[in-house]
Amino acid sequence: MRALIGAHVARSVIGGSGERRDGRAPARRQAERAEQAPRRSSPRRARPALLLRWLAGLALALAACGLLASQASAAATATLSPPSVDFGGQEVNSPGYSYGVTVTNSGPGFLTVARVRLAGGDSADFAIEDDHCSGVELWPDGTCEIEVGFSPTALGYRATTLVVESNGSPDTAEVPVTGRGVPPSRRLELLLAGSGSGAVSFIPDGFSCAESCSNSFYEGSALTLEASADPGSTFAGWDGGGCDGTGPCELTLDADTTLTATFSADPAPPPLGDPDPPPLEPGPSEAEPPGSGSGPPPAGDGPPAGLPGAGSQVAPARKPARRCRRHRHRRPERGKHHSAACPRR
Repeated sequence: MRALIGAHVARSVIGGSGERRDGRAPARRQAERAEQAPRRSSPRRARPALLLRWLAGLALALAACGLLASQASAAATATLSPPSVDFGGQEVNSPGYSYGVTVTNSGPGFLTVARVRLAGGDSADFAIEDDHCSGVELWPDGTCEIEVGFSPTALGYRATTLVVESNGSPDTAEVPVTGRGVPPSRRLELLLAGSGSGAVSFIPDGFSCAESCSNSFYEGSALTLEASADPGSTFAGWDGGGCDGTGPCELTLDADTTLTATFSADPAPPPLGDPDPPPLEPGPSEAEPPGSGSGPPPAGDGPPAGLPGAGSQVAPARKPARRCRRHRHRRPERGKHHSAACPRR
C-alpha cells in the first residue's frame, strides 16, 4: 500500500512541473525556443517568393504563346533558288546528273511545304530524285533541298516546271527546268605513224594533232581530215575509217573508229663534191709540140746549120761527173784548218 502511494506521488510531482519533467530550467527553455522561432516561421516567409517566381514563369509562358500565335498568323513566303535550271546537252536515253533546288522561308511566319511536283511540258523526261521538303515546316530563314534529274527520251529541246505548294503567300512557287537531248557520242582515235612527222587538221572544227590523239563526236557527225607533212617528210597516206590515198579523208562517225596517218622521211641528199673525180681527157689545146712526134716538122722550122737533121735523135748533153778531192780551207775566225774527205765508194 505504501509503495503504490509513493509511485503516485512521484508521477504527480514529475508531471506537474516542467522543470522536473525535462530537468531544465525555464530560462534555458526560453532561449532554445527563441533560437527555434525563426526556423518555424521561414516557410511562411518563403511563400511570397515562390509565388513571385511562379507568376514570372506564367508571364513568360503567356509571352511565348503570344509570340507563337503572332508567328502563326504572320505570312510565310517560299523562295526557290536558283531561279531556273538548265541541264544543257544530255545523251538520249542515258541517265544524267541531278540538279539541286533550295526552298527558303523568306517570310516572318512559319512555312509548311505541302507538296513538290513537276508540271507541264516534257515532265516525263525529268524526275524528282530526292524530296526533303514535302511535309516539312520551316522557321523564318529555314531551308530544305530538292534534287531534280534529267534523262531525255528524244532529241532536241526539253522543258518542264518545278512547283512547290505551301501555306505561304503565294501558295505556289515555280522554277523552269530545261534540257536538250543529243545523240550518243562516238570516239575517233587518230594514230600518227611512220619515220616522218607531220600534223592532221580537223575541218571544220579547226583543231589539229601533231601526235596521236582521240576525241568524241556526236553519232553521225561528218568529219574531214587533212594531213600536212613537216619539212623533210612526206605524207604516205591513210589507213582505216574507209579512207586511203594522200588526199583529204572524209568520214561519218556511226561507230567508234580508228584512223592511221603515215608520214615517211625523205631520203638524204647526196654529199656535196666527188672525193675521187675521173681523169680529164686532153683537149685540143694540149696537143704535142712540133717535132715531138713521128711526123715531119712543119715547113720553115728546120734545125739550124751544123746541127743534126730533124729525123735524127739528139741525145741530151751529159753533165760531167763531179770530182772529189781533199782540200783545205782556213777559217780565219778560229785560225784552224779543216779537211773534208771524199765519201767512200
